[in-house]
Amino acid sequence: METTMQNAELPLGELCKRLQQKFEYARLVDGFSAQQQTFVAGGDYDGLVRLLGQKQAAVEQLQAASQATPPLLDQWKRNRDQLPQILRDQCERWLAATEKFLADIKQRDEQCTQEMQQRRDETQSQLAAISAAINTQDAYADPVESRHFDMNR
Repeated sequence: METTMQNAELPLGELCKRLQQKFEYARLVDGFSAQQQTFVAGGDYDGLVRLLGQKQAAVEQLQAASQATPPLLDQWKRNRDQLPQILRDQCERWLAATEKFLADIKQRDEQCTQEMQQRRDETQSQLAAISAAINTQDAYADPVESRHFDMNR
């Protein structure tokens, strides 16, 4: 028997709780993003790999907190006027801070990606130069037989 997901609005208390959770997870991911930038700049790839695992888990939690049908922000826009002003203001602060965190994360991640790509390109250039030097050396190297004087030649 097939079941369908019902489009149910969250109770107002649950809606506020979800907005707070999104804020908390976005703040956590933002912290990981700042650490990621430090690891990339310092070339600490072991630390970076460990951190990326933690960051991915936090991103998954952020996504889970954001899941709702209808979408969380749509529910917020429809129902925010039903909340007491103090709670509505707090939720607005969480939303604004969450958006700021997400924008900062995106910017830092783009910077890290660019830096990693630049390092990869530099490494490829260095390896190409080493390979060319080896090939040149091999081309001009004396064969082993010619290093000994051959009286029969």
